[in-house]
Amino acid sequence: MKGNKLGDILSNLRKERNLTQKELADELGISDKSISRWENGSTYPNIDMIYLISKYFGVSFHNLLEARMADDNEDDEVVDAVINEFHRITNKGKRRLKYFVIGSLIISIILIIAIIFINSYNKFKVYKVYFENDEFLGIDGIFVDTKIKDELNLGNIELRNVDISNSNINIDLYYIENGKETILRTYSSLDNISFSNYDSYIKMDDLSKYIDNLYIRVIINKDGKDSQLFDSKLNFILDFSNNKIFNEANVKEMSFKSDINSEIEAILLANGFNKTDDGLIIKKINNYYFEYLSEINKLVLNYKMNNYIYNIIYKLDNDKLFVQVYNSANVQIENYYYYPNTDEKICNIGECNNYQEIMAIIQKYFLNLITEK
Repeated sequence: MKGNKLGDILSNLRKERNLTQKELADELGISDKSISRWENGSTYPNIDMIYLISKYFGVSFHNLLEARMADDNEDDEVVDAVINEFHRITNKGKRRLKYFVIGSLIISIILIIAIIFINSYNKFKVYKVYFENDEFLGIDGIFVDTKIKDELNLGNIELRNVDISNSNINIDLYYIENGKETILRTYSSLDNISFSNYDSYIKMDDLSKYIDNLYIRVIINKDGKDSQLFDSKLNFILDFSNNKIFNEANVKEMSFKSDINSEIEAILLANGFNKTDDGLIIKKINNYYFEYLSEINKLVLNYKMNNYIYNIIYKLDNDKLFVQVYNSANVQIENYYYYPNTDEKICNIGECNNYQEIMAIIQKYFLNLITEK
């Protein structure tokens, strides 16, 4: 025999709210006949409607469900139907929750990856830096540009044809903006010149903004007076940037050599020159030791004569010779520039060569190779 426990509960809840069956039916979006049948026990609301009624009256869904099942305690098929419908609804809710959680996690991961990518893409760059004029040279510079910190290291400056005995040396690193010069830092040594925007007393969050207008100045001070001033612009060549979705794990040897330099390198390797782990192209011929620096397209000729060591740098672009002379203790005692079409002696001590004699050696063992096609 069927009971009417649920119908009594619904009738009491409706009357407590002073609602007619028609008014309650309108609130639930059903007909007033359905309300009448539920209250007299001839039919019962389904699980979805029981849940909706519990929310509308603010009562326990489980209490209403228990009343529904109690009304059918003598009808196992009805009870099973109620249980199965309840499981269907609850499982459907669980599936929805599961899909919602998984979808939220996927969207969150995609957003995190996108944010990381946007904030890091092309935000790490490495430049080779060099500078040069007739008085000084720097070829080993490197500039690392990151989103947070910039590091500039110019290595060592090599002076040419400059007498620095009894002198003080100052190095200015500066930039020019709107015609105004601003000194970033002053150094008192030619060695290990470095700069970080974190270490600057000038507020500067991004040094890369100024790389097209960065300069270095060498000041030779004798007897309290600035006797010589030499300036050169810093040249930056981009070597690496994380502007790809997938970058190699290790940054390979940085270089700004051209295709022509690479072609010269290949010719030399095919003619008995060897490549060291440091990337130098070398060969020893008799008393002469050759090094080709493909990154800057220069040849270094090294030889010993009368207990002196001669280090001659040959510039392929203008045929200049820059000569450094060292004594037996490997201390530099002279350095000179020699220009094409001159009989000037290479050195001022002991037995010397002249420009044409040195160029004949370079022509025989180097230039003849790279000019042959």
